[in-house]
Amino acid sequence: MIIGNPANFDWSKGKEFMGMLVQNPDNFGNVKDFSDLSLKLKENKMIFTIVSDILSLNIFKSPKQMGADIACGSA
Repeated sequence: MIIGNPANFDWSKGKEFMGMLVQNPDNFGNVKDFSDLSLKLKENKMIFTIVSDILSLNIFKSPKQMGADIACGSA
């Protein structure tokens, strides 16, 4: 398990991992569109999980719209 910024992930080792979990919005309240990340994960046959604040789904793209395989809610 690696904990860090998804933007800094070493894709040359992507086949060694089974998936990635991201939080949206992050712990600073920043919301990101992870659609591009989802495509990269699919290329590497990785499972994509997004943990979303339930209320944020009213105004931002849903995990499904971003290509997540699994969505979890936090309240």
